[in-house]
Amino acid sequence: MPCTPIRVNCEDTAPPLPYLAWAFVEAVHHAIRSCPQAKQFYDRRAAKRNGALATKALAAKWTKAAYYMMKRQEAFDLKRVFG
Repeated sequence: MPCTPIRVNCEDTAPPLPYLAWAFVEAVHHAIRSCPQAKQFYDRRAAKRNGALATKALAAKWTKAAYYMMKRQEAFDLKRVFG
């Protein structure tokens, strides 16, 4: 049975954190305006699907980057995010 915010006892995954997701989407909107690599990634994804999915895909990239930054205790490296 999938996890929902209402169901607390989840064995597979934790329930989603809507405020954290919102914060990463806001960071993506800023990154699209200020980071050429992020804009290029967003444009490629938006051309294939639509803008909302491109935003979510870029937010997922930023989320993974933040996770590994905290896990490894290292500084942000844009080259590692966009390969």
